[in-house]
Amino acid sequence: MSDYRLSDLLDMSIIQRLADSSFSASGMPMTIVDPVDGSFLVQAGFSDICSRFHQVNPETREQCHISDRTIQGHLDQEVYRYPCNNGLWQVAMPIMVAGRHLGTMFLTQFWSDQETVDRDRFKDQARRYGFDPEAYLAALDRMPRLSRERVDDIIAYDKALVHFIADLAEQSIQVIETRNEMERRVRERTADLAEVNDLLRMEISERKHFEEKLRELSEIDYLTGIYNRRKLFDIMAVEIGKCHRYNRPLALILIDLDHFKRVNDSHGHHVGDAVLRDLVQIVKRSLRKVDVLARYGGEEFIVVCAETAQAGAVVLAEKIRSAIEAAPFAVAGRVTVSAGVAEYQDGNTDARLIERADAALYAAKRQGRNRVLAAAADPDQTR
Repeated sequence: MSDYRLSDLLDMSIIQRLADSSFSASGMPMTIVDPVDGSFLVQAGFSDICSRFHQVNPETREQCHISDRTIQGHLDQEVYRYPCNNGLWQVAMPIMVAGRHLGTMFLTQFWSDQETVDRDRFKDQARRYGFDPEAYLAALDRMPRLSRERVDDIIAYDKALVHFIADLAEQSIQVIETRNEMERRVRERTADLAEVNDLLRMEISERKHFEEKLRELSEIDYLTGIYNRRKLFDIMAVEIGKCHRYNRPLALILIDLDHFKRVNDSHGHHVGDAVLRDLVQIVKRSLRKVDVLARYGGEEFIVVCAETAQAGAVVLAEKIRSAIEAAPFAVAGRVTVSAGVAEYQDGNTDARLIERADAALYAAKRQGRNRVLAAAADPDQTR
């Protein structure tokens, strides 16, 4: 195998979109580092304790590089957890392609909710490297704090993502080496041109297939299998454009689970995740062909209702609410939702339309939950 690097084999902009989606869903910062020169191939959710301090000071930056190279002695481990030299825990997962170490995914800059932070160590570190102690400790406090169960779930997902990236890179190597072999055969046997063309078409088809799978992963919420927030805003931009051009109605339903924190606290995040997956299936059975469901974030979901005025969207939202209330949820038992409905008005941006639905949703929460409310019209605006 030639001395390929990961960036030679994959479109890293697509991997970056996957990392952004993962960070948006989980809150866990992620980087992928090139083991040859220590450069960042992918960076999502980098906290300011690194960007403003550790990566700026030459001494602490070198400690980061030394810590990153620690994984070289543990390439036989799929997941290796250890403290970096600057005092932060990190989880390293080597990306092995055809037996070679082409990258390392790091999950870092977070605390376990069961962990006691040694603030004295970081005060000493601030003095030693000339950091502003108050700003340095404030950056430390802004790092996300996650439960052990949540960290384990995120690691399991990202370990699968590492395997996917490695498999895709290995497939890319095979495609490249196949192409190189084909080029050699073309030079040697021009009479076989037709066969070579067939193989080239196969290579292009395979590459398109792999890239399409990556694009799909960047648009899909990994837990529920529906569109994620990034794709939601793409869809809303198209539908709002139709409202402007054709004067057609558009409504939005914002759904939020009632007391979802109690489910996680009482039964654990694995049960909470199962509730989210089951709820999505119930909602999908209530939708029409024109409706699009996406996960907005956490336990919030949005239904984009094209060609639908507010009254029709309220009926659909009530149908969804009733179906969820009547459904049996294993372990969690009875689950209810509240929903806010808003219809597009001239001048509404996507953010404003969501804001109006959100106001209706929280009015429903204040009125006792397990209900649907419609948003008030914006003053001095009509469709």
